[in-house]
Amino acid sequence: MDSARRIPELDGLRGIAIGLVLAHHYALGVPAATAVDRAVLSVASAGWIGVDLFFVLSGYLITGRLLEARASGAPLAAFYARRALRIAPPYFLLLATCLVVGPALGVRLAPRSESDLAWFALFASNILTVVHGWPDRVVAHLWSLAVEEHFYLLWPLLALWLPGRRLAAATIAIALASASARAWGLAHGLDGSDVYVLTFTRLDGLALGATLAALEASGLRPERWRGVASALVLASGLGLAVLVWFGRGHWGSWDRGLLVAGLFALGLAGASGLAAVLGLTPGHVVRRALRLRPLLLAGRLSYGMYLFHMPLVEAAHRAGWQPAALVPPGTAAWPYLVAYAAVQAAALIAVSDLSWRLVEAPALRLKRFLPGS
Repeated sequence: MDSARRIPELDGLRGIAIGLVLAHHYALGVPAATAVDRAVLSVASAGWIGVDLFFVLSGYLITGRLLEARASGAPLAAFYARRALRIAPPYFLLLATCLVVGPALGVRLAPRSESDLAWFALFASNILTVVHGWPDRVVAHLWSLAVEEHFYLLWPLLALWLPGRRLAAATIAIALASASARAWGLAHGLDGSDVYVLTFTRLDGLALGATLAALEASGLRPERWRGVASALVLASGLGLAVLVWFGRGHWGSWDRGLLVAGLFALGLAGASGLAAVLGLTPGHVVRRALRLRPLLLAGRLSYGMYLFHMPLVEAAHRAGWQPAALVPPGTAAWPYLVAYAAVQAAALIAVSDLSWRLVEAPALRLKRFLPGS
């Protein structure tokens, strides 16, 4: 199987994913006074689905790398070391800055979460959210990294043992089991927030992305089912448009049935969309669009952008610069939102680029000392 790491379009998809997440968080709390405001905010409210796209991409990439490692005989320890070098340095930089160094200097962006440092250090913030409620918003988004780290920890043990077709069947079973776990949890006392963040109830996207990698490894190339994948993407896109139209673009407004089936459908849509893209010819207009410089830049910096965007949002909130505080009553909010998003994005790219150059890239260069490099 060709290494998924050499497909530039995946950076473009990451760029789209982080753009969706930013749109969602930048628009929170912004008032709507006009029809344009309502349309913009309705679309932005659905930007949380960017996290589900990240899940699908992670499942696909990680499974592909595991299968490549199995074929080359690289040790499992090398996989875990690679993941640690990629994930840990900027993650712990964020924790140190917001929960240790900042408070010591009198800058407390997450005062309620300072005593919960151990939960975050152990990648258990999603469990913390269920046990004690959502943490400060500066670190609340780290729940998704906890889910991915749990996946990275356990999935290799199965992926390196099962052959391709059986592995694909296992991934589908895991995705269905995750949806079933949401149904069971909602029926036995868990609320929508709980099933949204817990690992065993959020494996759909990761498992369906892994399905695509397993099918590729067994010889079923994406171009062979591009038509089916495109149809699934179209159907899911229409479904999401209907939800946004009726003001249910945010998962928090979904009922039990939508939480169970909707999150599974999002994972299926993401995996189908990825398959559809991979099945296109190299010169296709969609693949060219995904290679646009802004998307590739955002994709390369997406991890840092995801980590650091909420501290910048909180800093703007503390300074009174967020649109909700600046928009005069009854005035169209969307120009303020666009200006705010542009300034925030520029600052975020600068911070994330520094993180990449000073922390992430040096750590990644250590991979050359690992077996199989």
